[in-house]
Amino acid sequence: MCRALILICLLLVLFIAVSSHPIDNGLVDSELVHECVNNKSVDLLLMLDGSGSIGDDTFRNQIAFAMHLAERLNVSNEGSRMAVMQYAETPRVEFTLNQFTHPTQLEWAIQRINFLSGATNTGKALKLALERGFSGARGGNIPRVAVVVTDGQSQDEVSEPAQLLRDAHVMLYAVGVTNLINVHQLHQITGNPVRVFTVESFDQLDKALADSLTWDMCKTEFRPGTPDIICGPDRIGVRASTKKPFDGFVFVMDHFHQEECRAGPEKFPDPKSIGITVPFNACNVHRYRSLNPRGIFVEMTVVFMFHTLFMTKVDQMVKIQCFYMEADKQVTVPLSVSMITTQFREKMYQMPQCMYTLRKASPDGEIVRYASLGESVYHR
Repeated sequence: MCRALILICLLLVLFIAVSSHPIDNGLVDSELVHECVNNKSVDLLLMLDGSGSIGDDTFRNQIAFAMHLAERLNVSNEGSRMAVMQYAETPRVEFTLNQFTHPTQLEWAIQRINFLSGATNTGKALKLALERGFSGARGGNIPRVAVVVTDGQSQDEVSEPAQLLRDAHVMLYAVGVTNLINVHQLHQITGNPVRVFTVESFDQLDKALADSLTWDMCKTEFRPGTPDIICGPDRIGVRASTKKPFDGFVFVMDHFHQEECRAGPEKFPDPKSIGITVPFNACNVHRYRSLNPRGIFVEMTVVFMFHTLFMTKVDQMVKIQCFYMEADKQVTVPLSVSMITTQFREKMYQMPQCMYTLRKASPDGEIVRYASLGESVYHR
């Protein structure tokens, strides 16, 4: 069994981490959501679960949910745009971001989606999302968001393709339906437990859930509201979003003058989405082993410097700590067992000679050849 790495990310900054929990739909007001999205644009990719465990009837609940989301967004050529992908054993792009930019056209396209069926390969769908899911995205300051809906557990690996999407500045949400979902896998997809939503059945994929999801995205301007920690296989880092274009530097503390330890505006494809990743062997990244639990801590401190020349009171320092847990290992060694050698031995034995006699006077007496009636004899 190969060594499994469980990445546990710990962010030490001036906020409290929140664990995932079912949505409280009652806290969201539809008018508030409408007001929020009315003047904000987003390129949204909705990824629907078309696996065989869903079934055609239940899949229609996801179609209705897609309709609710489309109604909530300010869909237009200059406003928000929406694409839909369906995934099972093989993912399929139903339509791209720039195909339908009018609400009526978009709703018509959603209603025409047919159920796919098959195994659940969410990882393969995330790879396709990176390659083709945002075809037609406008770039610039328009944020990109992907929402993954699932009813269970992926049969392939999701952590790496999800990380590649987040590295490409795509904010990921996950909606888990039923109690069969793998919550840890949903956390791997989003990279942040506060962007994991759970409901008990597909009947709860309703307008209230669409409001909750849209409100959570919109209130942070469709960008991460708090810094995201990046725990990669050979590097760690942090990514954050700002309300205004960022004109400063993000750097590893005490290593500002090392180019590989510093990122400025020229390195950010989106001036409102900033961050830095550093290899384990650079910028004095600290690593140390833990015996209980078994694994390795990797940590560094990153400074968000909002001015190009001076440190100011709005600057922030973030301590990044990733834990790579060493899972229990099962060691197997092939053994070759030969057949037992069989050897046959033969030995000849003489047949026994048996003789019966009658003796006179005693057992060892003379052999009786003849006797008189009443005379004592011994059998031998």
